[in-house]
Formats: sequence, structure tokens, C-alpha cells
Amino acid sequence: MAGEINDTRGKLTELGERIRAQREHLGLSVQEVEEQTKIRSKYLMAIEAGEDKIAPGKAYFRVFLKSYADFLGFWTDLSFLECIRKSVQSQKKPVLSAGRQ
Repeated sequence: MAGEINDTRGKLTELGERIRAQREHLGLSVQEVEEQTKIRSKYLMAIEAGEDKIAPGKAYFRVFLKSYADFLGFWTDLSFLECIRKSVQSQKKPVLSAGRQ
């Protein structure tokens, strides 16, 4: 279990680094991205830091991550999108269903 958490944290950190590098490559500040995406800068910075424990919750983190990546043009980078998918899948908690007797 601890190994899975560390692996997920590593993937999120790598994703965040790639996102930050792309933003900087495009010459955009966090404030400019905030204005254009309407995602608050504190959440953008959390994504870049690979920190998924943001206030609204992990579901919002996943949506913000995908929106941010799309904004920066990663929708054409299939390996990056696969990395996002895997990190998101590893964050999801299994849903327990109440069985009827």
C-alpha cells in the first residue's frame, strides 16, 4: 500500500513538472493561465507541485489537471494523457456496494 502511494505521488510530481515546463515554454505565468482557464492559481500551483490534496477534493484535482493539460496542448500527447489516466485511476477509491439480502 505504501509503495502504491509513493508511486502515485511520483507520477503526480512528474506530471506537475511536465505541466510547469510546458507553461514556461509557452511563456505563460500562473496568473495568465488562471485568467484564461478560470482555475484558481493555488490549484494550478498544486498541480505543478504534484499535490492532489487540494481543498475541494481529489475529484476536482483530476478535473483541474485534465483542463490544465488540455489548455497547454497536451491533448495531442498520447503518452502524457495515458500517464494522467493511470495517475487518476490509482487515486480512485473502490466503491463498496451494499448488497441486498
